[in-house]
Amino acid sequence: MDAYVEEDAVYFATRDKIAFAKYSPLIKNRIESGCLKASQQVIPSKQKFTTSLKRYHAAEHKIYNCFMRKTAKCSADISKKDLQDLIPNIAEAKISSSFSLFCGSTQAYFLIISMSLLIVLNLFLNSILSICISLSLGTLSIYFIQKKFFLEEPSEKELKLALRALSELLKGE
Repeated sequence: MDAYVEEDAVYFATRDKIAFAKYSPLIKNRIESGCLKASQQVIPSKQKFTTSLKRYHAAEHKIYNCFMRKTAKCSADISKKDLQDLIPNIAEAKISSSFSLFCGSTQAYFLIISMSLLIVLNLFLNSILSICISLSLGTLSIYFIQKKFFLEEPSEKELKLALRALSELLKGE
């Protein structure tokens, strides 16, 4: 069994069969009620990003980017049913980018790099130019950090799991 854990959700995959994402409070309630034994949980090491974790992470980014692109022109009062109809398919997800500026794993790096550059550049350039350069270089460096340390091209298995997670999220259990 593969498991991918983030702050608010747990994603499970068993061999070629895809399970689903459940919010951590639901998992905790099931453990407390005795429906799920704590020994059944598989939680990956938080010491490093394994190849498997990098693929699940990239799949999550691809699905997120694709879904956000499809929903960009939707009104704020769109129904859950209409949102569910916009869930991407595997082919759309495969061609989507795995880079995300909003990735929680790299936001701290972005802030540190951008702010450091801003401080240094502000000594030599005007404020607007130094802001533009520091944000551009910060974004570019985050792209390479994500590709090198946090992401790897996902297989169809990881993409299916990320799609299932999005579908479960939109059901609003």
